[in-house]
Amino acid sequence: MFLGLYKTAIGKDFSKETKPGILSGIPAKLKYEAWKKVADRGLSAKEAQDEYVSKIDEFEKAQK
Repeated sequence: MFLGLYKTAIGKDFSKETKPGILSGIPAKLKYEAWKKVADRGLSAKEAQDEYVSKIDEFEKAQK
């Protein structure tokens, strides 16, 4: 989730991303899928940034 929001927030274009192949490994596939979920929601960079900050704040509060 965080990676997808981060990449969208900094203006990366998911449509230019290639799907990882079998030899890329599980981490690459998980990163791709996380970013795809955010891209499918159609968030703008600003919306992704706001949600990213909100999720980080929630995460930090949960760690206390």
